[in-house]
Amino acid sequence: MSAGYITTSESERYHTSEECPLFQRGRRGNEAQGIPPRPIVQLTPDEARQARQTRCPECCTSEEPTI
Repeated sequence: MSAGYITTSESERYHTSEECPLFQRGRRGNEAQGIPPRPIVQLTPDEARQARQTRCPECCTSEEPTI
């Protein structure tokens, strides 16, 4: 069973997959600054609805969890 969404503990957004260009850009940006990769956290759609994060405008365009 797929979680549906991913994020990290320090991210401001959730994504549908690690392949998302914005997710990858954030990972590369952290790496360039010497910040180690943060663990990926899987979220169910219900958890994404309650997260204090926003959906990624790149990969979550058609699947937006709503309250």
